[in-house]
Amino acid sequence: MNKNVTIYDNSVTVNYYRMLSGLQPCEKYLFEKYVSEESRILDIGIGAGRTTGFLIDRGLSYIGVDLSIEMVAAAKAKFPTADLRVMDAQDLSYIDSESKDVIIFSFNGIDNVPSKEGRAKVFAEVSRCLVRGGVFIYSCHNSDYVLELPVFSGATPLRQIWRILRAVAITIINVPRLFEPAFRSGSGFRLDKIHGDGGLICHVGSREFLLQELNGFGFECNDIVGNRYPQWSPVLASNWFYLAGRKR
Repeated sequence: MNKNVTIYDNSVTVNYYRMLSGLQPCEKYLFEKYVSEESRILDIGIGAGRTTGFLIDRGLSYIGVDLSIEMVAAAKAKFPTADLRVMDAQDLSYIDSESKDVIIFSFNGIDNVPSKEGRAKVFAEVSRCLVRGGVFIYSCHNSDYVLELPVFSGATPLRQIWRILRAVAITIINVPRLFEPAFRSGSGFRLDKIHGDGGLICHVGSREFLLQELNGFGFECNDIVGNRYPQWSPVLASNWFYLAGRKR
């Protein structure tokens, strides 16, 4: 079994995702731009339903899927009338070809597919399910991310000092990434210890790699924004990128 799935089925991880709510600014920007009232939406990697609440009322139809049985159960508890299913992004055979206008894979979910071959299958399945001109919105970890920048908005002077110290500490922790193969080559896999249990096998890629990858699978990139949107930040300070690719 995919080790990442066992982590996402863990009750501690599920409870963490239950507490998450609302869209990130970069997500809200892309969803509002590319999802219309006529959109038939497939939402992959829904977790406990963080994106479901926004999308279920926005498009013409909505299907949400996740590989984790426990995550789907948590999402169904929040949205009992929504069409939510357990499904692997590498095999969307239950979804008809060219039946979706927008497919979303948020929160770097595609990076948790633990092999290049599996990642390629996801792109192939997404392309198959999208109509021509349909849009794939997804996010990926940035292999060049090292520099953590403090956020000062709404913080007291004392809190601002704390945020500076925290940003410096995270940057120091990130410095060894400069010597990883993924940083030098622009793509690769690393162990992300965010959820414990030995960590997630996680793909990372540079901005250039992600654009080339998207193009290589038959998509034209319409948008790419960093996770700090709407604030500008250098590539080294972007933890992940959100992309919107239109199927040719």
